Amino acid sequence: NDNVQPTSSYKINVNLPEVQTYASNSFGNGSFPMVAVSSDNRLTFRNVCGGLKFSFNGVDKIKSIKVESLGDEAISGNATVIAYSDNVAPAISMSASSANAVTLDCGSGVQLKESEPVAFIVAVPPVQFASGIKITVTDCDGLSMTLFNTSSNQVNRSRLLNFPVITYVQDAVMELLDGTYDTYDVSDEGGNVEIALRTNQ
Repeated sequence: NDNVQPTSSYKINVNLPEVQTYASNSFGNGSFPMVAVSSDNRLTFRNVCGGLKFSFNGVDKIKSIKVESLGDEAISGNATVIAYSDNVAPAISMSASSANAVTLDCGSGVQLKESEPVAFIVAVPPVQFASGIKITVTDCDGLSMTLFNTSSNQVNRSRLLNFPVITYVQDAVMELLDGTYDTYDVSDEGGNVEIALRTNQ
C-alpha cells in the first residue's frame, strides 16, 4: 500500500543513465533501479522509476531514440532515492545537475517491421512533463523522425506511459495532438491506442 506511513527510511544515491541500452520488450540493463528494506533478510524489491513505451512500424533500422522534456524536467543523471520500510513506495528526487534528456542506444540497429509494431521502452523517474516532450528517432542511415507534443503528461512509478503505434518515416515531423495516453503496469504487455496526429508527410 503506497499510502502506509513508514517507520524508517534509508537514503541511496543513484545515477539514472543518460544513455540506456535497448532491450527487446524491456528496460535496458542498469536503467530501471529497484530498492528494498528488510529487518529479517527477506527482501521485497520495489520499482523506483516508470517508463515510456514507443511502438513503430516501418522498413528502416532504428539506431537511437532521444527523449527530451520541453519543460526542462530532469529525467536522467544523479538522484537520491528514499527507500522506506513497511511496504511504502520509494521516492526519488533528481539533483540540480541532472539532465532533461535520455537516449535509448539501439546498438547496431533494431529492424522495424511493416507487419507488426516493434516496441522500445525508456526508463524515466516519476515525472510530470508539464510542457510536453520531444522524441527524436534516428535510423541507421543517419536520418530522423521527430515526434512532439506540448500537453502535460504524467509518468508514474511502476507504470508505462504507452504511446500510439506510429509508422516511422524518414525526415517526418509529427505532432501528437492528444496529450493523454494509456498507462500500463510495467509487467503487462500493453497494447495499441488510437490518438490524433498531425504530420508534415
